[in-house]
Amino acid sequence: MYEEVATDEEVSDHQSESGQELEEDELYEELLVESSASERDHLQFEAKDGTKWRKMCFPKNVRTRQDNIIVRLPGVTGPAKNAASPRECWHLFFR
Repeated sequence: MYEEVATDEEVSDHQSESGQELEEDELYEELLVESSASERDHLQFEAKDGTKWRKMCFPKNVRTRQDNIIVRLPGVTGPAKNAASPRECWHLFFR
């Protein structure tokens, strides 16, 4: 009956958090661009296959983005929940 309407304050709060995360990523990228090769070694690890890993942690005081929240947990669904034996599970594949 009543619709929940987000206030401007709530919307701007979410935007500022994602903006803060972007600013930190941009800062990290600036550090990589401006630093020499020896200084870059102190900011990241490099794997044998060329993958680069950041040494700096992401801030822990920032909320998790909504698209990163798991809504449905993985697991058995439907008739497979009622299967008690391996044979019953096998027959579920071929019905």
